[in-house]
Amino acid sequence: MSNSLSLTDYPYVLSEMLYRPTAATIARWACQPDYLADPRMRPGQVYMADRFGYLPDTGDMDLESRTRSSVEILGTANTRQIPKSKVPIILREITGPGGGDSNNPGLPGNFRFSIPDMMYQQRLIWDMGMAEPLVQPQFHASVGATTLLQDFRLTTDRFYLNALDSSTNKYNPNGVADGGTYASGPPKFTVADLDRILEQLVTNRAPTFPDNLYHAIIHQRMWTHLREDARFRELVTSSAYYSVPMVMAEQEWLFGPGYMPPAGINYMAQPNIQGFLPYYNQGLPGPSQNGLPGGYVYNQFRIWISNNIPLKTVELNYTATTDGSATGLAARTAYPGYFFGAHAVGEIFGGDPQDGIPVKVKRNMNDDYGRFLIVIWQAFMGLTKLNDDFIIVGRTYAN
Repeated sequence: MSNSLSLTDYPYVLSEMLYRPTAATIARWACQPDYLADPRMRPGQVYMADRFGYLPDTGDMDLESRTRSSVEILGTANTRQIPKSKVPIILREITGPGGGDSNNPGLPGNFRFSIPDMMYQQRLIWDMGMAEPLVQPQFHASVGATTLLQDFRLTTDRFYLNALDSSTNKYNPNGVADGGTYASGPPKFTVADLDRILEQLVTNRAPTFPDNLYHAIIHQRMWTHLREDARFRELVTSSAYYSVPMVMAEQEWLFGPGYMPPAGINYMAQPNIQGFLPYYNQGLPGPSQNGLPGGYVYNQFRIWISNNIPLKTVELNYTATTDGSATGLAARTAYPGYFFGAHAVGEIFGGDPQDGIPVKVKRNMNDDYGRFLIVIWQAFMGLTKLNDDFIIVGRTYAN
């Protein structure tokens, strides 16, 4: 009998070999949302975000209309007030992961990991389970911690994508409205459509970001269709030669006010709070500096590609098709892209600093005598669309 042991006898796990696909969770990075961190706020409270605008054009912006005579009296009538609206943002207690029930996705869930299995797999560095219960556990690069962190990243990233998707400004290729007719389908999103969306954002007076560009997060299918244009390929490929500091005059432009974390938090002492920062996959295409995604620049857009954008269903009518799909009015699969300016999304964070703004790992002490580790991530946050005119949702359909 041999005394040697094989890997099947001791199935050690190397962290770098884990099966853990990483999505391009860069929505917050691209949105650079307006934010408020208030430790006094608790879940259920509503923050009313004041939105101030500019005076609209009422047709009197000409020399004759603004010229005053010596007998006219100023300052008594026709007073105009600054346009103002309020957008409510509800602070919520958010936990993860979900319960895993597709029939009832609203059910809460938790993450359960067998401590005997963890020990057998030599994963004793799992601080989230071995830490003193009164000390805040932390995300790091062990098996289960990475799994839980990825769920937090994916979920919160989808929050921002859903906020962008809530815009009422929808754009199908060639500007055809939902329910409209295409002579030949399915249609593709082209560079011409990108230019029309730019025109609409400029017409709506949507503000650009500090890099003087609009931002876009698009599905990989839309990226594929755009790259079919030779001019687009040439420009975005050349933009990849420039690192972020070369593209932007100030490094802070990449972060913007929405990137900056709440003041007074020691990130070295509380590394789990790094979950507040925009999440990104270092393998994202586009220019980058120290792993930070810079996106691709085309015309007046900085474009990121995300593989976390859910597909949508849109009613469109095809009188003929190029791929053999059904004709007539039917529900079609759309691959979205979100094009937006600054101040499109707002968010709030609440809870005491010791609660881990904005996320904390919490352990269930009912661990069956130390046989299981049961944890969730918990966040006190809320976000919403602030300005509908600053967002346009584009779609593409073809293969």
